[in-house]
Amino acid sequence: MPDIDQLYAPAVPAPAAWRATVRRAPNTATDTLLVTIDATGRDEEVRRRWTPRATGGTPPVALPAKGDRGLVCFDDDGDAWLILWYPA
Repeated sequence: MPDIDQLYAPAVPAPAAWRATVRRAPNTATDTLLVTIDATGRDEEVRRRWTPRATGGTPPVALPAKGDRGLVCFDDDGDAWLILWYPA
């Protein structure tokens, strides 16, 4: 007889990271930003779980902008993390 975990295991594992698009960009490095998960259309707030990117120029750092793409992961508390992003 199968184990109870095997009976309820998903046929396809959930993705570890989701493609997302920045919907509301931050104004500062400590602002919350809003992303839309591309596959589901669901909006997620990312609260200080992202970092600016060094540019090597002026200004010295770049913030995500509306329309930028990235990867979002969820931790064991269900909080969204924008683990990387790049310009649209």
